[in-house]
Amino acid sequence: MRLVALFVLAMLSWPSGATAASAPQPERAWEHARALVRDIGPRPADSQQARAAARHVEDAFTRLGIPTERVPAGAQFVPEIRVGDALVSAGRTVTLDDDTIVATLSATEGVGAPAILILAHVDTVAGAPGAVDNAAAVGVLLELARSLADEPVRPHDVIFAATAGEEVGLVGARALAAQLDPDRIGVAISLDLIGRPGPLTLNGLSAHLGAPWLDRIARAAATARVAIEAPLTHQVVSRLLPQLERSDHGVFTERGIPAFHLYHRGPGRIYLQYHGPRDDLDQIDAASVAAALAMLHAFALDPAALPPVGGTAATWLPFGDGLILRDGACKAIEAVMIALCVVLLVLAARRGTPWRPRVMASALACAVTIVAWATVLGIDALGAAARAHPQPWIHAPGRWIVATLLLLVGLLTAAAPWLRRWPLDAGAGVPAVVLAMIPGVVLAWFGVVALAWIPLAHTVGLSALGSTRRPRTAALVLAVAMIPAWACIDPDLLREASFHGFLPRGLGLAPILAVVLLPASLAGTRLLATLPLSRRARVTAVAVGVAAWLAVALGSALGDRQCTASAYATAGLTCELGPASP
Repeated sequence: MRLVALFVLAMLSWPSGATAASAPQPERAWEHARALVRDIGPRPADSQQARAAARHVEDAFTRLGIPTERVPAGAQFVPEIRVGDALVSAGRTVTLDDDTIVATLSATEGVGAPAILILAHVDTVAGAPGAVDNAAAVGVLLELARSLADEPVRPHDVIFAATAGEEVGLVGARALAAQLDPDRIGVAISLDLIGRPGPLTLNGLSAHLGAPWLDRIARAAATARVAIEAPLTHQVVSRLLPQLERSDHGVFTERGIPAFHLYHRGPGRIYLQYHGPRDDLDQIDAASVAAALAMLHAFALDPAALPPVGGTAATWLPFGDGLILRDGACKAIEAVMIALCVVLLVLAARRGTPWRPRVMASALACAVTIVAWATVLGIDALGAAARAHPQPWIHAPGRWIVATLLLLVGLLTAAAPWLRRWPLDAGAGVPAVVLAMIPGVVLAWFGVVALAWIPLAHTVGLSALGSTRRPRTAALVLAVAMIPAWACIDPDLLREASFHGFLPRGLGLAPILAVVLLPASLAGTRLLATLPLSRRARVTAVAVGVAAWLAVALGSALGDRQCTASAYATAGLTCELGPASP
């Protein structure tokens, strides 16, 4: 029944122009994945199992009548990785007795060369069945080869590479890149972590991939009717720190060849079974395998010539099915946003009472807000110390964010009467607008246009508060203004950053919230001071905040017992899975 469901999904998702014979059939990809996971098992580099996996791939290509060659991994130097002065990993030489299996399908007509290179690694870490990482991708590679071989018209040469030693330093891909003529390769696509539910994720968008490349990728996704995402943080890291790419495409990026990585982040944006004994066949989602096949099939059959290296810089924005905006347009929009903030701020400054009392009132509101945040930071630190856990909040950040903000609002509400005697209006105030604007201006100045618009959009919203006169309208405007800030503290984003090592272990939640939400909380303090709150309402707000925080802290202490401090230090978020069955 599972194979039938897979076949139906593939047929429903495939564009109407494909014939039944040439359309990829995901149940075939599943069978290859099953053979690697069940018949061979864990396939660590330089093992008999890894070599058995290579033979499986070679035999599959041979049955298809596609000529193959073996590229020995041999001894490859894996260069050190640095971020600034910080050493991420030391350089080393890795020697393997494994081979990368390479198969080539020539174009039948059209542009032919340069070729599309598609890679999927066959090895795993020790002890991992390697279903999602990376048997499903190998199955996709082989089934894609079969479907393209059956196509009567192929406009591009396509090279398939089942690489060796990816888990120990992209060793097989390094050997392959050293052998191939760079002019022969138009683009390299790495398939790694294929098969989790959810949209296909685009990673590795370095400076070699400009607007023409993004347009081509989006066109393939539209043709295949496949949802695809390109997280903004991934785009920034890939542009600024391409040395951190951890899949086979990174080797080709280093050599100046356009290259990107396709994978599935899955629910919650992280795959807790990654590199573990639970990475088994039951983790592979049929629809995701079909989507990957459809996307790659459409990309390979696009008759347009492959774009040259680079091109006009562009950003894939998360609007609709993906909005591709040239960086020049992004810069212009961000410049307009900065100018709008300044204009709104000047207009607000010309209203109301003389400036001296307003400056005093604004300073007092800032002091109250800072004291409230300092109290929250202290409570957060005490809670973490009592748990003897460096980051208790990371296991349920959504609940912790709500509880922490309720506590903050309670404290600010309690302090609101002290501010009522001062001439405060519902506007955000100069300090809030300036603090919100600084990150956006800095990012725009350094050309990080993929992210600069987020704090600038937040700033525009806060600036607009100065044009409101009614507290209820101001509250609505503040809620809208906070939407970009919420995107920065999205619980899944925080967990993803922690899982991939970008969030230091031991960092509390309150400091993150304070940095992101301080401008909005300054505006909120001023707004609360304009509201006629009764003593009962203030007491209720404080009680609700304290009760919410205590409830979440107690629930965390009782509910996360498998994630002790030692378990978290050893396994990170994977400790949430509990001990593996023997």
